[in-house]
Amino acid sequence: MVVKKRGVKQLDFPLHKLETINIISRGITLSSDLILYCSKNKISIFFSDTFGAPLCALQNPVYGDMDLGLLQLQFLHNGHEALELAKKIIEGKVKNQINLLKYYSRHRSPDTVYGSAAAEEIPAPGCGSGCFQHAYQK
Repeated sequence: MVVKKRGVKQLDFPLHKLETINIISRGITLSSDLILYCSKNKISIFFSDTFGAPLCALQNPVYGDMDLGLLQLQFLHNGHEALELAKKIIEGKVKNQINLLKYYSRHRSPDTVYGSAAAEEIPAPGCGSGCFQHAYQK
């Protein structure tokens, strides 16, 4: 793949190393040969605005996961299921952080930043200022 700017070669990239193409600028031209190569080799082409927000994606429908796409649309239209999924994800992240704090408390001395921070009591979410929980238990 050759990238040019105003006709001057900027980059020569081997196609076999290409994983994805993300276009974030206007006025970009792609050859039909490149698009066909990407389609045959499961390489997605994404178009984004200058802030990285997705605008469009080109993918071969044979290689896409249609079941996943349908599930994503169902979650979009069913707020309760989406909320439950978000709760489970957040719960998993909190548990992982607690386990990380436990790990640091076992493997760091109390005078290190991790050891001293993990030994402090922290306010429990939703309990107000009078309710505390330990970040870990020995």
